Amino acid sequence: MLGYVQARVIEQACVSVPIGREPVSADGVVADPATRAAITDALAGFAALT
Repeated sequence: MLGYVQARVIEQACVSVPIGREPVSADGVVADPATRAAITDALAGFAALT
């Protein structure tokens, strides 16, 4: 599908951050510090590539 729209996959930006229901508060905020850190690290890594 991505090839069909000529998208480019940036392998270095592909990460998996599993998020269950427990770390997400009722208002949709990820409250778990370890999960937040993993998301922050993934976004910082992607930003460094651009």
